[in-house]
Amino acid sequence: MAPRPAQTKPASHQIGKDLEDQVEKLLQLWGVQYRRAHSIVTSFRSRFTIDFWLPALRERPPVVIEAKNFGVTAVSTANSRGRKGQEALYLLSHVRRHCTQTRGVRIILMCGNEKFSGEQVAFLSAELGPDFHVVAIDESERLRALLLPDLSAQRQDSAPTPVADV
Repeated sequence: MAPRPAQTKPASHQIGKDLEDQVEKLLQLWGVQYRRAHSIVTSFRSRFTIDFWLPALRERPPVVIEAKNFGVTAVSTANSRGRKGQEALYLLSHVRRHCTQTRGVRIILMCGNEKFSGEQVAFLSAELGPDFHVVAIDESERLRALLLPDLSAQRQDSAPTPVADV
């Protein structure tokens, strides 16, 4: 009997792109205006590309959505989660504090099936201030409430950011 070919695991880049594609499908379904891979320049002249930029609506400020998916191919989910948390903090602190265009935005950090730890969410929330939300891809109604508050307000107010079990 011939040996079974080893299944190749998707690259980290592909895992992230898959999550971004899922977010994009939701934005399209809801008719939300957005720009994918939007470039910003900080006061330090650093250039970053954010996953999604949504212009302001009458009911909400502009929105930055950053997607971080991890754990699928990592040897250790904790190590992958830690690296993605560091990446998110570095990028999103620039978004919040050091870029005129994005200083007052609502920030949504999307994650896949694996969630950020409670400590990471608490730290990111403390550093990034109010109007920062961590949303899992399976929480589409919560995401919709953050993006389209006028349509979702009648159903429910946005729940506070949940934390993963540690």
